[in-house]
Amino acid sequence: MAELYRKMIGIGVLSVCGLFVTGFICSGTTVAAESSGNKLIITHVRLLFENGKPVSFVETGDTVQAYAVITYRGAGLFEGQWKVNGRLVSRLQKQLNGRRSFTVTTPEIPALPTEQLGSYRLEFMITSPPGGHTEPLLLLYHVTGQGRPSS
Repeated sequence: MAELYRKMIGIGVLSVCGLFVTGFICSGTTVAAESSGNKLIITHVRLLFENGKPVSFVETGDTVQAYAVITYRGAGLFEGQWKVNGRLVSRLQKQLNGRRSFTVTTPEIPALPTEQLGSYRLEFMITSPPGGHTEPLLLLYHVTGQGRPSS
């Protein structure tokens, strides 16, 4: 796993990662690519759950919400998608102008699955602008049946 981590950092896709027993938690990336003739540059993407952290523990049947805070400059079409354990749960599309940031959330309907105990891999993938970014950013959430474990 350490070799995979070095490989991911080496290709310049990931800027901040934490290595956990259950996998990689990634909270940032830098992407520069042209979009529809205008230069749209995604400078940072931060993924987190509503608790402000890149990992979440929830009880069976509870709701869980994740956010992607995206900073950019320039103008162009931004497209992305959320997946849980490889299954597409939503696509988003937004025309961006100027220099600023915006936040996208996982959808309320359909909600992220929490019916069964276990760990869930939540992916956020930038699909446009094309180019510099091909790997999804990852978050993990755990359905424990008993809430967050005490520290």
